[in-house]
Amino acid sequence: MTSSLVPVGRKTHLTVAGNSLEVPDRTAKLLFVSHETSPSHRSGIGISISLDLFDGRIHIEGLSPDEPSTIYTAMAIRRPPDATLVPPPGYFPSYAGLTPQQKWVYLNWLTDVTQVVDIGYVFIYYYGLERHLLIGKFDPAFDEIILLRRYHGENRSFDSYSRSALLNSAVFRKRPDRLEQLYRLSPPQRLMNSDLVLAHQAGYDLGTEGMIRLAPSLQPVKKRYVNRNPEEYKLALAAILSRQFGEPYLPLASAYSISEIPKVADILFANISFPAEVRTPDLPNFLCFEPFIEQATRVLNLAHERTKEELAAARKKARSRPD
Repeated sequence: MTSSLVPVGRKTHLTVAGNSLEVPDRTAKLLFVSHETSPSHRSGIGISISLDLFDGRIHIEGLSPDEPSTIYTAMAIRRPPDATLVPPPGYFPSYAGLTPQQKWVYLNWLTDVTQVVDIGYVFIYYYGLERHLLIGKFDPAFDEIILLRRYHGENRSFDSYSRSALLNSAVFRKRPDRLEQLYRLSPPQRLMNSDLVLAHQAGYDLGTEGMIRLAPSLQPVKKRYVNRNPEEYKLALAAILSRQFGEPYLPLASAYSISEIPKVADILFANISFPAEVRTPDLPNFLCFEPFIEQATRVLNLAHERTKEELAAARKKARSRPD
């Protein structure tokens, strides 16, 4: 039966296929380890979870497919002559699916997860961390994912998946302190649907910063000045919002009922062993809601035109000045 590895001292000794590894306690206590010879219905932390985005209920019911990050200590590993020549894992990798040489690369990386490595290995470890976010050691896993994002967050897929998992698990766990930490350490470059749902549930409308980060997600929005002249654009946007709504905020929570927003399957987690209703649940999707899209697009394009006019006026004034 798989279990979380209990750390002893500052380092934990892990024996895999007769090889002894020293893994930092921080990492070791988050691993899933099995003495089975291969995945089976008995191995892995088998779970079936039902989640409610709005009340945070997590209900564990039974068995689900095997945890892809599970380390099977009886499976062979082999040190390669040159680790740089070992082919990388494929999409949605698992420890059990690695070749013996790939297993060696992965286990060696676990001794220091800040090392540079193919992102496939990072995902194997990360899958188990997602499971901890939902039903295991939430705080240590949250911190470990933040660490991984610091050293491997340049990969867009990992950045997207890990941010979604942190955000949504903090909502499920009712941890506003962790949400604040996430937004402080990693403010989103663009607002995704999860951010909008979270803002709505928290009772927020969208200010200028939120609107600017929403712009990349709206195809009809003209983006020249938001990219080239962000400060001028921000001032123009604040003026447009204030003129139309009385304050520099686009109505969101105050304008729409969550019941009128169409639901669309949304990918919240990367771990493919999670049930579909957890990994890709049907959630309210503001980016498919025409009234919201039309209003946000109109305001952003008005800010575009105002910025264009003000920049042209400034250039004309500069040309008319005497030398």
